[in-house]
Amino acid sequence: SGGADSKIAVWRDTTKEKDDAMREAEEKNILMEQKLSNHLRHKQYEEALDIALELDKPNQVLRVLTEIVEKDAKSNKGLETLQRHAVNWPLNRLTQILRYCREWNTRARNSHIAMLVVKAVVTKIPAAKLASYEGIPEIFACIAPYAERHFDRLDGLVGSSYLLDFTLFSMGSLHCDSSENYS
Repeated sequence: SGGADSKIAVWRDTTKEKDDAMREAEEKNILMEQKLSNHLRHKQYEEALDIALELDKPNQVLRVLTEIVEKDAKSNKGLETLQRHAVNWPLNRLTQILRYCREWNTRARNSHIAMLVVKAVVTKIPAAKLASYEGIPEIFACIAPYAERHFDRLDGLVGSSYLLDFTLFSMGSLHCDSSENYS
């Protein structure tokens, strides 16, 4: 500039470098998303989980974790699989996933998988260790109220199912045997 301070400032145009960096980041993001969809298509859920976490896509992480649990649900090993993963997660991934669980737990539709992930974490990582990590106790404090609401809702559904069972049982005594004929 030609200011009164008698200093000359030379400006360099960095528009091209910035555009190139943005384009490169966008290309990398597109490649990662393509890898994610390929891993999901080929049912390679562990790799898909890592990519979804790296891309910071909570809905994709939810989808992958749901697929992992459903895949192992037939053999009742869904929780064991999540526990195997939880033990290997570094602190930043653990915090990231628990933040996702906090968000997922606010909706009844996603609360089941959120609670399974929380259970996997709590059962495999000692409570003292979790409490020592920065931010994790606060995340658990936010998960607790919604978890209580979901458990109350489920308890009400179980109670309603007993009423339905009683009603159906009572109605069953009104039915005649199928061997009787009406003439």
